[in-house]
Amino acid sequence: AAAAKMGRRIDDQLAESQYRDVAREVLHSGNLFGTGVLKGPLVIRRQRVSYVWDKKTGKFAQETRSFTVPFLAHVPIWRWYPDMTVSRLQDGRYAWEHHRLGRAALAELGTIPSFDKSVIRAHILAYPDGHIHQRTYEQELRTMGDQVYVGTQTKTGQYDVFERWGWLDGDKLKAFGVDVPEDREHETFFANVWVLPTGEVIKAVLQPIEGVLWPYHLYYYDKDETSIFAEGLAAIMRGDQAMLNAGVRM
Repeated sequence: AAAAKMGRRIDDQLAESQYRDVAREVLHSGNLFGTGVLKGPLVIRRQRVSYVWDKKTGKFAQETRSFTVPFLAHVPIWRWYPDMTVSRLQDGRYAWEHHRLGRAALAELGTIPSFDKSVIRAHILAYPDGHIHQRTYEQELRTMGDQVYVGTQTKTGQYDVFERWGWLDGDKLKAFGVDVPEDREHETFFANVWVLPTGEVIKAVLQPIEGVLWPYHLYYYDKDETSIFAEGLAAIMRGDQAMLNAGVRM
């Protein structure tokens, strides 16, 4: 009975995290570009409003309760920067993820206990109109889509935030505010660090889930041993397409 209830709960959690849609995006990225990146499962804290009976007033009163739920996400390969010296993620030293957040989303990070609210607030006040740097792929995609080129415009109301998963020296983590014993400062630890473009750290925690290092899972269409990335259907068909194009031109 307990296993059946847990199974239903897992099904509900997968439905709430929109697992089918996320998985579809991962598969599409893997088939088209060769690599699809699935992030999770991690947990986020949410709030639920319920009504409970108040014995003192003899009425139902509104109560807000906080709870944690798992979440999954598709990470576009354009915004994922792994250690390119290895061909397998588990052998890598780090992986960076680029986030593009609106002002409300960045401010909401400050409500999470593991983030430094004061640093986030100071960054928003320093850049009230946003602070981003247009990446090369963004400029190229806009050009391909016949959109107006915005160049190096930074006042878009959005903010760049960088998330790092990987190994870090104990003394560096201690400088970020992580509690590291003095006799273990020479060791390396798997940690999650969030950094602003200005170099300020807004979060630094050790491996959040015991027994689990990387929150990323990779789907490959055609993987070889030369790179952490793989080839997609378009790259594989390039030779046949070039041959067909040559025949048409003739």
